[in-house]
Amino acid sequence: MLYIAGRPVRIKKNTLHGCHKKEHGSEIAQSQQPENNDIFGVTVKVAEPGYVPPGLKLRGHISDDLFTANVTSQDIENLETDSRVLSISAPRKLHGANNDSVA
Repeated sequence: MLYIAGRPVRIKKNTLHGCHKKEHGSEIAQSQQPENNDIFGVTVKVAEPGYVPPGLKLRGHISDDLFTANVTSQDIENLETDSRVLSISAPRKLHGANNDSVA
């Protein structure tokens, strides 16, 4: 589920939901219709190490070919047509270990 400021956000069905590069299991909440200038956090996987598509606001690198970015609906459409972008996914909540567990 995609959250912005702690609330679920809906991306136009034809934006990320219908995106061919959307990673399997990366579902978007459908509780709010976004505006064109709304900002979304996504994880992007690219074919070329170090490549960041133009116009994206990079949040951080996970590896040479995987990074997080803040994007608009238009950015998502541009990522869909970029041949060096392999996949786009919405952030997923990760479940951490209990405080009393041993690593």
